[in-house]
Amino acid sequence: MSRLNYNEDFDKELISYLKKDIVSRERIVFIPTTPKNILLTKKYASEIIRLFEINELIFKDVKILHNKIETTLMVNFINNADVIFLMGGDTLCQYKFLKENNLIEPITNFKGVVIGLSAGAINMCKNAILTSVQEAKEIIIFEGLNLVDFSIEVHFDKDNYVQKKDLLKIYSENQIETVFCLSDTSGIRVSDKSIDFLGEKIYKVTNDKIFRFLR
Repeated sequence: MSRLNYNEDFDKELISYLKKDIVSRERIVFIPTTPKNILLTKKYASEIIRLFEINELIFKDVKILHNKIETTLMVNFINNADVIFLMGGDTLCQYKFLKENNLIEPITNFKGVVIGLSAGAINMCKNAILTSVQEAKEIIIFEGLNLVDFSIEVHFDKDNYVQKKDLLKIYSENQIETVFCLSDTSGIRVSDKSIDFLGEKIYKVTNDKIFRFLR
């Protein structure tokens, strides 16, 4: 997902998929992008939980990871979770946190539902990409978690010349087969059997242009 609007309910289509996919709702684990700022992480996680609860998605146990929790305990939380939620914010900071705490392997081996929001969605990709309009202010490409075999650009604005120029450059200069651009309030659901596109403003990058992807 590119973005959630914390002042409104989840999109009905998204909620429908979440209720279908999240069969067991015992434990959810939130993975932060600001692991040192525990209060901020808890604030945003609480807002997400509130949105879940409004839509009758209620978890009995909520774990929010941060840098003061022992690695072995974090791994245990992940291994026993039903849902992992990769939060939005600083993409590189989140990936660094995962790498430094040896959480990449437990996540890639996880058999439950993984939700990525903005930065978290970027990190889920095989090749994670950041354009210069994102937080790093430069083009960055790195190996992501490889949970999905495509790349995404979040907060896509079809009228942003710099963002589009960066995406075309990334596509042409790197061997990345598929790049989807997600406008806010859009997302992609990947299951064993299908790929589903949520929202109306999803675009795809080709050799020389970015076009509206019609599902």
